[in-house]
Amino acid sequence: MIEEFEFEKLCGVSDEGLLNILYKGKNKDVKERAVFDIGKDQRPLATFKNHVTDLKFLKNGYMVVTEMSDNEKFAPFVGIKVFSIRKTQESTHLEFRHSMAIHPTTVYSSIDSRNFLSDGKFLFGYDLVQQWNIVNVTFENNFHQNFSQVCLTNDEILSKYKEENFILMHLKKPNLKPLTFSPFYQLHDVDEISISKNYDFLNIREVKEDNMQLEFNGYYFVDLYDARFGNISMPEKVISIVDNKPQMRNLVCKEIMQQQINRFMSTHFLLSNNLPFINEIKGEKITYGEFPGENITWKIDKGENGVTLSAIGDEELPIDTLILDEFLKIFNNNDDTESIYDDSYIQSYLLPNDDLIIVAKNSLMFITATDRIQILYYFSRNQFFLDGEMLMIDIDSNFKVERFEFFLNNLDKKFDGRHPYKDMIMIYLDNLITFTLYAANILTAAIITHRGDYIELIIDKCLEYYKMNPDQINMFKVVTSSLPKLRKSYPYYINKFLIHTALIKAPHINKIYESKHSHLCGYTHEAHLFTLNVFSRFYFNTLHYLVLYTLHYFKLLSKSVSKKKLDTNPTIDLYVPLPGFASYSATYNFFEELLWKAEPNGFVKTIIPELYSDWAGEALINFKWKTFGRIYYIGIWILYTFFFLTFTLATTEFDGFLTSSERKFLLKICVLLGVIQLYFELRKFIWNPGKYISISNFTVLIDLSTYLFPIYTSIFLLTNNYQSTAIWQRVISVLVLDIKFIFFLRSFSYFGVFFEIISNVAKSVLSFSIILVFIIFAYAHAFYILLRPVRPFDPDNPDYDDPNSPWNLATKFKTILPDGNLSSTSTLIETPSSSTNLFESLDTAILAVFALMTGDYSSLSGWEMRDNATLSVLWISFLFLTGIYLLNMFIGLLNLGILNKNNYALFLTKKAKIIAEIELFYLLPNQRRWRHWFPDHIYYHANVEEVQAKLLELNEINLRPDRQYKLYKPIIHHNLLKLINMDKNNQKKAVTDEIIKFDAWTQTD
Repeated sequence: MIEEFEFEKLCGVSDEGLLNILYKGKNKDVKERAVFDIGKDQRPLATFKNHVTDLKFLKNGYMVVTEMSDNEKFAPFVGIKVFSIRKTQESTHLEFRHSMAIHPTTVYSSIDSRNFLSDGKFLFGYDLVQQWNIVNVTFENNFHQNFSQVCLTNDEILSKYKEENFILMHLKKPNLKPLTFSPFYQLHDVDEISISKNYDFLNIREVKEDNMQLEFNGYYFVDLYDARFGNISMPEKVISIVDNKPQMRNLVCKEIMQQQINRFMSTHFLLSNNLPFINEIKGEKITYGEFPGENITWKIDKGENGVTLSAIGDEELPIDTLILDEFLKIFNNNDDTESIYDDSYIQSYLLPNDDLIIVAKNSLMFITATDRIQILYYFSRNQFFLDGEMLMIDIDSNFKVERFEFFLNNLDKKFDGRHPYKDMIMIYLDNLITFTLYAANILTAAIITHRGDYIELIIDKCLEYYKMNPDQINMFKVVTSSLPKLRKSYPYYINKFLIHTALIKAPHINKIYESKHSHLCGYTHEAHLFTLNVFSRFYFNTLHYLVLYTLHYFKLLSKSVSKKKLDTNPTIDLYVPLPGFASYSATYNFFEELLWKAEPNGFVKTIIPELYSDWAGEALINFKWKTFGRIYYIGIWILYTFFFLTFTLATTEFDGFLTSSERKFLLKICVLLGVIQLYFELRKFIWNPGKYISISNFTVLIDLSTYLFPIYTSIFLLTNNYQSTAIWQRVISVLVLDIKFIFFLRSFSYFGVFFEIISNVAKSVLSFSIILVFIIFAYAHAFYILLRPVRPFDPDNPDYDDPNSPWNLATKFKTILPDGNLSSTSTLIETPSSSTNLFESLDTAILAVFALMTGDYSSLSGWEMRDNATLSVLWISFLFLTGIYLLNMFIGLLNLGILNKNNYALFLTKKAKIIAEIELFYLLPNQRRWRHWFPDHIYYHANVEEVQAKLLELNEINLRPDRQYKLYKPIIHHNLLKLINMDKNNQKKAVTDEIIKFDAWTQTD
């Protein structure tokens, strides 16, 4: 009963009328929680013990409970339970939905109800805040801001009040730059802050302290799209009684507030909120005439030349004039025909911020005027609907890739010196906010329409905006989202972007610290929110005890080093400038990806040496290899080793080692293991058949041979009861198995670099080898014509008439006479064979010429050179051409390939391909969504000494007159130089001077 509880506090009330009560448990020092429905029953619907840290009611009938696991059998973790509230006329029930937990290696012990928003959003993290939806357990966004303190939200805007400043972030558009501003006066009561539920702005009732009297000044509103804010004064007052004391407050007039806000906000703000323009904004409809705004007066006249539009500024100074009819024709000219759609002007609407809506028969556009009349947005007839006073606009369709393709294809259209399409694109690119929102789609459209100038412009703008806002690393998403498309058509721009962003400082680190981490060791701040089940608990416990045992043995090792301190190095953290590159989409079909094709990410689609020729690419590989790559790779290697050993033991003859039944068992195990590995090869083929069977992918032949030959041989031996005398199947199978085993070493840098040298040297000399093969064939053909026997060789019928017959070429033996002289005739002859004259057939002639090239001249020893001038000329020319000239040239080409400085980057590229195969074909679809394995943002530890050496190296390259990339210089932020003391060290002052001279190394020569 309710009387049995000793209440401490009422913590919350749900929309369904449930109470969240904090009460004292049996142990008076311990607080527990209970949920009551007073209207139905005085007994609690649920009670939660002391391990529950908080409880909160959400919208739409949900309740969330946070707890800290204290079960000794399991790894400790922060748990989140979601319940749904089912209320009927008879009773109320709490139905358990699911339970979640944060990855245990990340500590978030301070999670409570403040981390949960009413619509089910869950925000957690420190330097990087992650946003999840706990109702359907999906990841939504992340933010590079510290929102660890109390935040306010309207499910769209996140706000934090810190150090008398407000920081605001748009939850659904994390690419928008966070806006920071300071109120005019000190805020005394944080509870007076709220966020509008209807618009993207912040309501702040600001308090001014004046002679101990409180004066309420008004409300702030913030336009995140135009990075500006303003305030509204409310003259109306109302007196209320609070705590038996009279207080005067502002009376909030919704209509007055809305009018002031609309007058202040940008047109993009009004569009983004999907406001019904005619009814809510109170825009006045005009057809012809003069209509004054706050700062601009618009004039629309109809004359002999058509409809003209004029903009007049303050003091009646004309801004610009254009012929509206001709202007509309530019936007409605059909490229397929020479006809022009009828797009006569209908009417206009003046917005509160002085911008103008022009409505024509087949188009609608937003017009603004600064120094001249410009178009902000253009909508085709299928994008808006006008019925009397009702105007509906499909806003989102105007910013899709297809729409920007249309704009870019019409850039050259002009009227009266104006380029409307070009001006409209530049409006989006010249503003930081619209750039972050739409530049990615414009870049994709530029790639499709082959506008290299706009591709370069967008990359340059991205780098420029990053220099202005070095903490906003999400800016790079504009480029990284299109890297796979750039790789196919414009790799030049990828190289430019990667060199510019080679040394980007991590935004959350502003100091140098001592670290035991290796140089270029990658890490992330992102954690994963797991749904708790048998598999996730197994993963948690395995990881937990693995960490515990690792720490235990590490302590034992440290004690055994005779108190010798482990080496630490001054370290600074840098950023891999590829946000979202390694992560996968949160929306996917589990069974479709498991059984058919996995959807690739940017990492899988963009495996090129340029990406891994610098620190960021290597750090990306190190991160993936450390988190999951090495574990799965070793597992694949172990599986293959069992396959290799079972076949080898079953097919290799060891006297008395295995019985017949044991051999059969091993062969069956070999077939099973081979089929399992062949399944993954089948998945690779299904994912990309063309790439799988391409000529350049020669490793596929080794892989398929490795599995098919042993499987075929095993089945063959099993069906023949191991009685087959054929040995060639086993020979080939063992050979390919051994070669494949050696290939597993290619993922380790100690061996992998040499594998790449062998592979790339082979590719570089491939054309030369083909020429050499043709030359060998030509000489083999010539030797065959010259030295082949007239009649086929018959071992039973000697033929001494033909000088090329094997009987004449065979070794002959003479007898020594009693007087010591040799007999004039041969008494013995070595029986010739088909190999005595290798030039009897063309195929053996080719083998003989190959042997000649290596210095084995035994195939020509049967002929006298003095008696055969033609043979002598052929032999000498072949010896000079191949043995002296071509082979030495071949050795020179091999040396050039070995000395290639790009071999390590090629090794990392090969390693990236191996990791990509593990991601796509060995991980489950849900594992590819684990945020701690596939995060949006990856950082890495860099040794300060290495960073200083790299800057010195870059400086020397820039000063070198013959340097190859004068246009490409990394962005080095001044904060990074300060941290590593490159701006104070006199010995390195030249580097700093050069950096200052080149304006952070981003200007061209």
